Amino acid sequence: MIAHLRDKMEIPLNIATLSAIVVIGGCLRVAHLGQKSYSWLELCTVRICGLPFSSFCALLWQFEANMSFYYLLVRLWIKFGDGEAWLRLLSVIFAIASIPVIYAIGKRVSGNSTGLAAALILSVNAAHVAYAQEARSYALLMLLCLLSLLFFLRMAEFGASNAFAYALVSALAVYAQFFAVFFLFAQWTSTYWLRRDVLSWKKFLSPILLTAIFIAPALSYMIFRHSGQLTWVRPTQLKDLSGSIYFLAADSGRFHKALAILYLLCFATAVRHVFLRWQLKPSSVQNWGTIVVIHCAVLPIVVTFSLSFWKPMFEMRYLLMCLPPLVVLVAQGLMEVRPAWLRLGVYALIVGLSAGSLSWYYAQPNDGWRPLTAYLVQHAQARDVIVICPPIADWPIQYYSAKTASPNGQRLTYVSPDTLLKDVQSHQLSGKPLSNVSFWMVDWGDSPDADNIQREILNEYTRLDQQQFPRSLTLTHYANSGE
Repeated sequence: MIAHLRDKMEIPLNIATLSAIVVIGGCLRVAHLGQKSYSWLELCTVRICGLPFSSFCALLWQFEANMSFYYLLVRLWIKFGDGEAWLRLLSVIFAIASIPVIYAIGKRVSGNSTGLAAALILSVNAAHVAYAQEARSYALLMLLCLLSLLFFLRMAEFGASNAFAYALVSALAVYAQFFAVFFLFAQWTSTYWLRRDVLSWKKFLSPILLTAIFIAPALSYMIFRHSGQLTWVRPTQLKDLSGSIYFLAADSGRFHKALAILYLLCFATAVRHVFLRWQLKPSSVQNWGTIVVIHCAVLPIVVTFSLSFWKPMFEMRYLLMCLPPLVVLVAQGLMEVRPAWLRLGVYALIVGLSAGSLSWYYAQPNDGWRPLTAYLVQHAQARDVIVICPPIADWPIQYYSAKTASPNGQRLTYVSPDTLLKDVQSHQLSGKPLSNVSFWMVDWGDSPDADNIQREILNEYTRLDQQQFPRSLTLTHYANSGE
């Protein structure tokens, strides 16, 4: 009777605690939401989702199918505005929704305390907050992978509706980001550990086959129609493996090493205890549930890291789907720490260091496209032209210049690096007057185009001004030396 009353009292307390954690997580994700300017990738989202529908569909089919589900959602969302805070709010909603879902997973595999700990650790995780504040698909990816994992773990207890929900959210995860196939692979391989007296692997066959049917177009696109989206990924090095832990624990920011060590220690504790319990009681569904979570946290990293030595694909943000299951295991290992005072100390240390890492993240500038464009619009004269290096960096300038009113009302005029160089070479060979009296060069990331221009114009143009902006952005003003 007393135990029954205690259980009834715990339910509203757990709901209140989880609600408080969700509110904390929501506040952290909304804080400073529109303060930073868009990154180039976020502006790709704006540009793609603002295209006419026919052009939008053509682009998805030819090049950008990788995030097609997210782009479809943004296309509806962007009808109400394309400002930084508004567009990022969609990702914030997905990220906040992930907190109660990770609680449900933690509770299922290891009890209520683990669920609450997982929810709190995720709510203060800097990587999760950072990508909740980005107008890209990663917050949606993490939510869908969490839901996929939850429905997968519930397969033993629920029937056809759960199986269909699993197939649907799993397929949507793949259409939100193709790398979700590695997350599904991790789930499916975990059926190897099932014992027939607990749950037959055949129970999973129908939903897995249905998922495969749903994602067949995506798999076909990946195999036959990929358009070189991974060509920019640099060759993988062994140190990238440790870098992935730093990234997941703290967005590779302040206290990343300390948090990575704490995460790994708690992770190792969880793994040790589940295999000890497995030896004592191999038929436990709870033990198998933890093994599923281990697969989802580890296998996508191991598989993509291994494949990257054949074809580079080991990009940190593509591994964000591993963050929630890793957090569940950290919380589970934390609950195994004894004595209680040591557990509370480690818990407080993880939360405290995560708060410090968050503070670091908020202070970091994003790409400086907005201040650069504001400076350019304010100082450029009517005869000035703009040279963007590399040319693909013109999207941010065009977007922010359209949002910024010019003092003299003129529109910015753009010329390509090749056009400018041909004009200079023509002047050098034939003495033909230079077409441009003055130009502004935007150099993003020490572009080779900018290096070529600086070499070729050495005797024809004089540098008048140079401004540095965050994330390797340089704006330089040149004037014709003969003027």
